Amino acid sequence: MLRDFRTDWLPREDTQHISFVEQILIHCWAIYSHINKVLFQKERCNPDQVIHQAREFAREIIHSNLDIRDRMEAPSDNRRPQGVNRDNFPNFFAHSYRRNRDKGTVWVVLARQDHNLAPVMYTVGSRKDTPVETILAETTRDLDGPSLVPLLVTAMDRTAEEIESLLFRLRPDFVFFDFAYWIPNLARKLGIKSIPYWVISVVACAYGESKKVQACVEGFPDASIELHGHEEEMFSKMMEMEFGSGICFYDRIQYGYGSADAIGFKSCREIEGSFVDYLENVLGKPILLSGPIISEPSTSTLEGKWAHWLARFKAGSVIYCAFGSEWILSHHKFQELLLGLEKSGMPFFTALKPPNGFESVEAAMPEGFAERVKERGIVYGGWVQQQLILGHPSLGCFITHCGSGSLLEGLLSQCQLVLLPNIVDQTVNARMLSKSLKVGIEVKKGEEDGVFTKESVCEAVRIVMDDDNEVANEIRENHAKLRNLLLEKNFENDYIDSFCQSLHGLL
Repeated sequence: MLRDFRTDWLPREDTQHISFVEQILIHCWAIYSHINKVLFQKERCNPDQVIHQAREFAREIIHSNLDIRDRMEAPSDNRRPQGVNRDNFPNFFAHSYRRNRDKGTVWVVLARQDHNLAPVMYTVGSRKDTPVETILAETTRDLDGPSLVPLLVTAMDRTAEEIESLLFRLRPDFVFFDFAYWIPNLARKLGIKSIPYWVISVVACAYGESKKVQACVEGFPDASIELHGHEEEMFSKMMEMEFGSGICFYDRIQYGYGSADAIGFKSCREIEGSFVDYLENVLGKPILLSGPIISEPSTSTLEGKWAHWLARFKAGSVIYCAFGSEWILSHHKFQELLLGLEKSGMPFFTALKPPNGFESVEAAMPEGFAERVKERGIVYGGWVQQQLILGHPSLGCFITHCGSGSLLEGLLSQCQLVLLPNIVDQTVNARMLSKSLKVGIEVKKGEEDGVFTKESVCEAVRIVMDDDNEVANEIRENHAKLRNLLLEKNFENDYIDSFCQSLHGLL
């Protein structure tokens, strides 16, 4: 299959300038785009057009003024899609590539959340008796809702034959993956080490294992981290839901764990050390930590209209609320959140997607809301420069959904953290931050239905923003200590060096 995607189609003068890394990316693009031949009904697509798109993209890379390695190591804000607010997942693999390219180690990365490499063409189809829909999807954030995720994962599964051909040709030392559970067995046949690398927290994975491995439940490190009734029900449904190719979510992860040579996490022992030890004991596999992978400070400036608006308020007084690039609140929750911010009486800036069924955030607002808060509140439905907003002197509080990228940005900021998780792993993150580390406060929800109210949102915000409140002061002190630790000189580099040394120890 790979012979169809060699660089023969490039002009001769182009091939003289293709680096090894560029050839990997060109081949990966063409191989993944070949999925269209697999999933499209014959009468509904033109696979040759897809291959043509892949080749045109490769030509663009080769003729670009930027070398491909520069794209890997220095992603720019203007390549982010507009209209969404996304977590920032720095490219750990680019860091490690720089450190290993002179050591003769070759890695191939299969990760759905690597935002800085070439985009991937997937065809996401519905049932055979219904029309097929084509979606350009790099990650799950490009899909129109979670119901399409199993189809995206199925598309990934159907590249197994092409990936095997690629690995046979390249013969790397390591392959990193996430939900492609079939990678370890495929890699082992070729003498290649395989490692699932996760950007979700260790504590979330450890909690999941504690519920499935009954004999080890009592050994879970922190009894204060527990789910309420409705959250346990959500957890069970998530573990059992079909997650591509007829395989349930939990089994897919377990198959990958069981056959891999080690497991990698974007985390550090200073935050999750006890959960790392627990997970190593349960899984019987070495856990490798890359550290939190902190983004370089932004070299751009905050968009003028936002900078001007924020400058109107005193230092540490503005509440910022964002829920990542994928999560969409129900209309009821959307309105309760906004009404809670209004009730707080403080200035606020929200970056949220409109609820399902609404074309804009303005259309989904409570009646009369925009007029009531026009002097002190912004509700924006597009992408914003979150890192720069969090660093603005006027910011005092960050309401976060507790996704790993946003949490790290929140911990690196000087804002008080209010935690409003949406799904199970985010909820476990919130419990660890509020109960164990005590660096934030979680918005109260009904224990039976999981619903938050405008009153509970307002209460959490007022607590952390009260300088005379004992809880707020404890949170502020603990947050400052953790922030200083994360920003210590060589903290990140030491973790990456240790990660790479551990990899070489597996060879």
